Amino acid sequence: MITSDEPGLYLEGKYGIRLENLLLCKKAEKTEYGQFMEFETLTVAPFDLEAIDWEELDSREKALLRKYQQYVYDTIADFLSEEEKKWLKEQIPA
Repeated sequence: MITSDEPGLYLEGKYGIRLENLLLCKKAEKTEYGQFMEFETLTVAPFDLEAIDWEELDSREKALLRKYQQYVYDTIADFLSEEEKKWLKEQIPA
């Protein structure tokens, strides 16, 4: 099953911002407690860092963002020009 993960912020009467990724729900490990499921990320596009207030993120959220941006780079860099690779590498927060 494919689903979307759509965290967002909506200010009534003003605007809304939503970040959206598609996820594949698939079988993971099976134990004596049953079949567990996990998500596989299908969307492979970097988040626009200018739209993210880094100071509002906790350390876990920062690590998740770094990991996702690195995943995007690792997945598509071989298909990009050198200039595009350079730009994409800069989208991985330090």
